[in-house]
Amino acid sequence: MVEHHVTNVPSYCAVQTVNRKYVQCAGGEEELYTLDPDPYEVVSRASDPGFALTIAMLRTRAHTLCTPPPPGFVFSH
Repeated sequence: MVEHHVTNVPSYCAVQTVNRKYVQCAGGEEELYTLDPDPYEVVSRASDPGFALTIAMLRTRAHTLCTPPPPGFVFSH
């Protein structure tokens, strides 16, 4: 589940595996969470170069699974 703490929720596409959650928002922002040890998704690892391969793989999976994309969403990566 992807949660938001604002009233204007942007369109997004998300992919979750057993240990990771990848989210790409309509504005191009990416988030990556390591669910073990961060089950509450507090720290995004999207800017950590050590997760570049993981992000690339989940981004590709998101392109496959989010077809058609949600209204107002366009992949920017």
